Amino acid sequence: MNRRIAGEISGFDVAYGYNKVVPENLPTHLVSGKRVLDVNLIVENQSMTLYRLMEKGDWVHLTLSSVKHDQPDYPEWLRSDSVKQITGQIVGDSPSFSGVSGVLIRPDGYAHSVSMD
Repeated sequence: MNRRIAGEISGFDVAYGYNKVVPENLPTHLVSGKRVLDVNLIVENQSMTLYRLMEKGDWVHLTLSSVKHDQPDYPEWLRSDSVKQITGQIVGDSPSFSGVSGVLIRPDGYAHSVSMD
């Protein structure tokens, strides 16, 4: 009961509608409209957390693969130059990002779109 109330008050249990077909292998933590979990990353040879990258409240496109992928689906009103482009590697094992090559994260910490390997 306390966990449910805490989730409702904090907003961490909020999931926005998703109007696309969800790939079967997409981790449920990263379905568009759900809050992205914090992970430890290596970015430009420095250790940091995903939430640290999101501190300023910017849109963040996190690329987790060295293979070049298409840009994620941006909302038509969002200019690509207003998105912080980050390429990094997850430290350790993170099942919540298994098979994910990139994720576009909204300023409120929710996934907008996800790219799979």
